[in-house]
Amino acid sequence: MPKPIWTDARPATTPPWCRLGAVVAAALAGVAVVACSPAFNWRDIRVPNAALTVPFPCKPDRAERPVAWFGAQTPLHMLSCDHRGLTFAAGVLALPSGASVADAHASLQRAALASLRRTPEHAQPWVPRIAATAPADVRGWTVLGQQPDGQPLPVHALTWVRGSHLVHLSVYGSVSPEVLDQWLEGLRPDATGR
Repeated sequence: MPKPIWTDARPATTPPWCRLGAVVAAALAGVAVVACSPAFNWRDIRVPNAALTVPFPCKPDRAERPVAWFGAQTPLHMLSCDHRGLTFAAGVLALPSGASVADAHASLQRAALASLRRTPEHAQPWVPRIAATAPADVRGWTVLGQQPDGQPLPVHALTWVRGSHLVHLSVYGSVSPEVLDQWLEGLRPDATGR
């Protein structure tokens, strides 16, 4: 059994996963299922601290709040917008000092899945088309999650190391392969990012 990642020793309070999960869950409010979507009006949005430009089909809301991650309070930068029953989101966290990239990927995935009432065992690997040209540290997964009201919620997500930060990109809702491709084809790493 792997060692726990969290170093917070406060069992009587809300666990850090729940706090981070609550932030992710807040970004999901109002998500509905869509069977078909017409062309989207994509706009390029630069993600803070990530050396990355991400396309959004609507003007994203921006939020920042501290979350407990690897035993420290870390600012979580979030961008998200709802469009045609889908939620597009990008979150950025600084990589924790002393933690491996693999542990950072795994801990962020666990937090995102916890907000969907799922565990890593429920997630399936997702290899998007950008995998051929993306850096080796891109990790993709998909899961049929659960909304707070119990309704099913499909999710596609990527985590990606950009410089000294970990980026979490996700689409919540029944998204078509065509829209997923349009979204991913618009990702543009800045030349200075790694």
